[in-house]
Amino acid sequence: MTRVCKVYPDQAIDGSFRVVVKFKDGTFTTIQGPSPESCVAGNSRQVSAGVTGLFHGSITMKVSGGTYSPGENVNCAANCLLSAFVAAAFGNSATFTTPDFYFKYTTTNSIACKKQWINAGTGNSGDIATIC
Repeated sequence: MTRVCKVYPDQAIDGSFRVVVKFKDGTFTTIQGPSPESCVAGNSRQVSAGVTGLFHGSITMKVSGGTYSPGENVNCAANCLLSAFVAAAFGNSATFTTPDFYFKYTTTNSIACKKQWINAGTGNSGDIATIC
């Protein structure tokens, strides 16, 4: 996947910053187990190992308690963990929350019961299960 972070440098009234992390051109391969949606739906749907597909999405973060200092050492893709990116861009005292997120996973695998699963802060939908 490609990950791009955009920091909105104008502070909010409470002194926090908004950061949007976009995930593009992602791929996935499943492992055998409960489908992602089965955990939320409370059913026994399963996904087979080896189902492949694409995903994209975004996370909106609210960063507080730090000072934004962009520089060469701040690289969203190189700092794999969001916490590492926040520490590099805002300092070790900064904290963050993720009030909004959206990810869409799609597969063209013929054994998938449905071809997409959406995992979002506003709710989940669909499924990529292979054993329905």
